[in-house]
Amino acid sequence: MNRAFDWKFWAGLVISAAFLYLALARVDLPRLWEIIRSADPLLLLAASVVVLIQYPLRALRWGVLLAPLQTTGFRNRFLATLVGFAANCVLPARLGEFIRANYLGASEDLSGSSALGTVVVERLFEGLTLLAVL
Repeated sequence: MNRAFDWKFWAGLVISAAFLYLALARVDLPRLWEIIRSADPLLLLAASVVVLIQYPLRALRWGVLLAPLQTTGFRNRFLATLVGFAANCVLPARLGEFIRANYLGASEDLSGSSALGTVVVERLFEGLTLLAVL
């Protein structure tokens, strides 16, 4: 279908622009730019690398948790992880975890509840690990 007539595309664009405006309406942009410029570029780069490395590692770990159920492809796990964490950025109550499980279930012909169960186990282990570190 031609993009000019794709109402979903245009509706998404308008909604995104409206929420972007609402998110930035009260932000002092010159002050924000000043804070960004004052940041240490090496620390910013290091933080970016750590954030980017965590996603493939999470996908690998998820593969270990899914192994008893079904062998899944790394690419699908990785994409599901990215989609889920992106959804967590915009949806309340960690709903991105449900989206992540559903995405993998649909792309791997896996039960969504099985995928969600592994996400719950993963989150429990993360919580226990955090408690142990604290």
